[in-house]
Amino acid sequence: MEISETINTSKHTKQEAAKILKDKLSETAILILVGPQGGGKTTVAIESLDENTGAIFEGRVRAAQPVIMIRKDAVKKLKSLVVEHRPLPIYGRYRKLVRGIPQTRWACRVCGGKGCEECGFTGKLYPESVEELISGTVIKAFNATGTVFHGAGREDVDALMLGNGRPFVLEVRGAKKRSSIDLSALQQEINAFASYKVEVSNLEYVDHSKVKQIKEMRVDKTYRLTVMLGGDVPEERLKLCSNKLRGVITQQTPTRALHHRADRLRKRSVRPIELESFDENVAVFIVTCESGLYVKELISGDGGRTTPSLSGELGICAKVISIDVINIES
Repeated sequence: MEISETINTSKHTKQEAAKILKDKLSETAILILVGPQGGGKTTVAIESLDENTGAIFEGRVRAAQPVIMIRKDAVKKLKSLVVEHRPLPIYGRYRKLVRGIPQTRWACRVCGGKGCEECGFTGKLYPESVEELISGTVIKAFNATGTVFHGAGREDVDALMLGNGRPFVLEVRGAKKRSSIDLSALQQEINAFASYKVEVSNLEYVDHSKVKQIKEMRVDKTYRLTVMLGGDVPEERLKLCSNKLRGVITQQTPTRALHHRADRLRKRSVRPIELESFDENVAVFIVTCESGLYVKELISGDGGRTTPSLSGELGICAKVISIDVINIES
């Protein structure tokens, strides 16, 4: 169906213009009648009015301004199409139960996503992501054209996301089915498909303001860090040095992130830090900190780019060998 078309009534007889108008209104939502004063557009428009056809007369009725004919049913349909094409946001939380999965699709660094031998012609750096494991089922359920994933921050690829899960909003694009989808049932379908990898909870329909809220979330996070120490350290000294990390931490953008983030200075706070277990040269810490702190560098020091750090306080190498996000404040 065409949205609008322009007809010059002065180029046709009254009878021809009326027939053209009738034919065109069957396939066009809006007709714009143009022509000089006395060209017949007003007369044709008035005679074509009925319960399904309205008209807007610009200025004086008999003047050179155009007359706009509107099919009411078509306009209603156009309004519904506009609504249907608006993204449909769904809020939820996800838990990532295995390591080695990014939050969103990562394009291959060699081909930029086009597909090459390096990525097995998938165009991806990783075979799957949290986003893809969730969105496939959603796209099918809503008969949609695609989705856009918004997370409240992101965990590292090698980290687990446990506890109450990470908040996210999934924008469903081009959904042909909208209000009839039971999100409880959809949640079960997603979890069955992504079994033992990703788990979603608390799915609910929200308005578009939730996307901005998710992106601007600044809440404390709690991590379980398994740390390898580069030398023998008495447990009491380990506790003493780790306690010195409480308070404000100064960080330059980590070396590992410089390829995609600007090199800038930031200050973030560490809340409690507790030694959960210690066996030979492996320690496990529970750390609660402000959003935006790079916890791996809190341990390693990143060559002096993060101060204070556990490595700096101990005077030996310290490195995170596994990381779990175990809580994100609501």
